[in-house]
Amino acid sequence: MNHGREGVMDRFAVSPARSTSGPYPSPMSAPERPAWSFSRAALWRECRRAYWFHYYGAWEGLEKDPTEEALEIRRLKRLVNRWMWAGRVVHDALAAHFTSVQPTPPHQVGDLVRRRMRQMYRRSLRAARERSPYGFCLQEHAYQERVPPEEWRELVEKAVAAVEAFHGAPDLTLLRETPRERLLSVEDIVRFRLPDCGEVYVVIDLAVEREGRVVVVDWKTGRPRPEDRRQAMLYAACARLRWGMEVEALLCHLPDVELLEVTWEEEEFEELRREIAAELAAMDAAHGDGSAPPPREEFAPSPGPGCAACRFRAVCPERGDGAGSDP
Repeated sequence: MNHGREGVMDRFAVSPARSTSGPYPSPMSAPERPAWSFSRAALWRECRRAYWFHYYGAWEGLEKDPTEEALEIRRLKRLVNRWMWAGRVVHDALAAHFTSVQPTPPHQVGDLVRRRMRQMYRRSLRAARERSPYGFCLQEHAYQERVPPEEWRELVEKAVAAVEAFHGAPDLTLLRETPRERLLSVEDIVRFRLPDCGEVYVVIDLAVEREGRVVVVDWKTGRPRPEDRRQAMLYAACARLRWGMEVEALLCHLPDVELLEVTWEEEEFEELRREIAAELAAMDAAHGDGSAPPPREEFAPSPGPGCAACRFRAVCPERGDGAGSDP
């Protein structure tokens, strides 16, 4: 993705707000004015009531004793489903390769992933029993969903296959052997301002400097989606701002090790920019002045089949399929 020519990236040059590294923002943090992200926008489109639970429901009581409902929403907000969990384990294992002082030898990574997932699985079961609003917990455990043992084993082996593919693929040798001084970003949360839109944040899986340009890599462990290209273009916009060099954006699907270079399409980026501007304006209007959580009644639910997989179905009487149960 070459940004050396005049075009949309020059007309809509972004300016940084701030950059942070490390864990994702705590769900206990009082919400700031909305910043656009792909995950936030997806929840906004899917169900406004789930959006309210995620961004505002746990806010009540932060400055005083929290209500029982706020504590419950905090607990539900932390839940992740098993597919999200497996993807996070893969991302963490790949990040550890680049950031650890003594990376795990390639022939040991599979067993390390299996051991870590077993430990997390047990920790999740304990958290579900204790109904704690803190710590890691799988949605399947919280709601006592019946998942056959063979499905859990298959999930673990898919994560193992993805990590082992990264370590063994010849096409990834250059990336794996990137000198530490060439690493620009490993799982960094980067927040920046897009003119005529507002603040946007992205998580850059990997960015390295190579021959005077930035190579941005987005690891993918799920099925390819049309949205993947747009994500990569937004990451490239952020990278060009942050490091001031030409950017090459790659999608890497694991375990297939399918490397796809994302070509820059000005019209496609302009369409994305317009969508971001419109959604941010709507989110900001719904946010209010920030002195108190906006009323949940202003965030209409969208009852339907998706309710069966919603983290917040235990506290949402609007669910449309009878799927809710106490977790």
